Amino acid sequence: MSILPKTSRASLRVLTILILISFFLRAPFFFRDYIDKDESTFIIMGQSWVDGQLPFTSLWDLKPLFVFGFFALLIQLFGKSLILIRAVGMIVVGLTAYIFYTQSKSFRSKNQSLFAATFCCYLLSLFGAVQGVMSEHLAVFSLLLGWFFYHEKRYYVLAGFILFSALLFKSNYVYALFLFALTELYFAIKNKSFSPLYKSFLGLLIPIGICVFPYWQSDNLSSLYSAMILAPLAYADVNIITQLKTLLYILPIGGIYLFILLKNKYELNRRNIGLLALNIGVLFSFIKLGKINDHYLLQWYPLFLLFLVQSKFKWPQFETKKSVRAALLLFLLLPVESYKEYKALWAHQKQNDSWYNGEGVAVPNYLKEQKLDQESVFYLDFHIGYWFQNQNPPTMIATHPSNIAREELYPFIPSIKSNPLEEIKHLFEVVRPSIVVKSKNKILGKNFDRENQQIQDYLNRFYRPIHHIDKAVILQRLELD
Repeated sequence: MSILPKTSRASLRVLTILILISFFLRAPFFFRDYIDKDESTFIIMGQSWVDGQLPFTSLWDLKPLFVFGFFALLIQLFGKSLILIRAVGMIVVGLTAYIFYTQSKSFRSKNQSLFAATFCCYLLSLFGAVQGVMSEHLAVFSLLLGWFFYHEKRYYVLAGFILFSALLFKSNYVYALFLFALTELYFAIKNKSFSPLYKSFLGLLIPIGICVFPYWQSDNLSSLYSAMILAPLAYADVNIITQLKTLLYILPIGGIYLFILLKNKYELNRRNIGLLALNIGVLFSFIKLGKINDHYLLQWYPLFLLFLVQSKFKWPQFETKKSVRAALLLFLLLPVESYKEYKALWAHQKQNDSWYNGEGVAVPNYLKEQKLDQESVFYLDFHIGYWFQNQNPPTMIATHPSNIAREELYPFIPSIKSNPLEEIKHLFEVVRPSIVVKSKNKILGKNFDRENQQIQDYLNRFYRPIHHIDKAVILQRLELD
């Protein structure tokens, strides 16, 4: 029996179509310096691993290990190529949509399934800063692939490995996978068949072993435990008021689920209940974290869309020319963000004779041209510049600009000071970067007033602006001592 689904020419055509759609939506963003700050952080952490430093030992960030491993693997294979990183992300999105298509075919016609898969591809590529390679893209791909092997092929060991890998790409999937495991336990007891559960459990031991082994070998297990267990728990410890506000945003979405269930439009069999558990678990994780943003939603979109596909509501058949034209018109009108980026990219290339664009590219180029110190730079924004300069952040926690202000994380990070104010003082009074790069509009963000003011005081005292590039302000340290 083949592990992978049998391919036919029709299936290969669908896969090709979905990858081409993904390419069309995402290609103009291949050359932008950074799209979301998290992606830049993943690249920096991945590069550090390639350079021989385990994550959480030299540089630190609040993301699961597999994310950094994925970027480290790409850099190891392809070198320092932002285009190839984004191209692999484009393929991941196309494959995710194709996996969605293969599962949708069990419930809908091929035309309806292609429509839904195309819409899935759009949701994973548009409507916010999601055109980079985000941890959510990797997590939801793993989740859908593991779901496929669990229910379609019944390769439970492999499914357990892939499903748990989703958690190691995005830690808040823990709630979704826990609820899914509970539903499977219920059906195992009911049917007196525990084979899927224990085989899946054996599968999840593999990614755990992959994570633990290098840290056990280097006697750094405590760093791994703090970064992947204790720190996420502290980060998710949000006050009840914030959680209630997030719940208010989610209530209308919950109403859709409830409406479909009350109308008896969703068959409550084992597979469907498991999918519903995944949906509820992801939404609960948003409430627990107390926030929702555009890239968080990437891990929910395909699950919700698959829930709608598996419901009993009638969909257009997309058999007539009129319905096909309407669908094509919709898909042509939606990617406004891509059209704008194509236009901006072409204008930038004509003006600068270069496809690469953005402050994260321009600032390192300026520092090199002006023969300024490139080994002592602190990026308060546009921090992909570290990567282009072959430089590490000045402190362990500065991999993401806002990390330095997140006091709840400090107890779990080695080799830094006890709180943000002390760390900032150490950075500007001991490390003393020669160059600081910030945004014109902000420093760390609106939620960190105390830290913003402290940094601004240091900038006013020790630095002077020497150049502006679009939204970036370059400051040089004064010779006061």
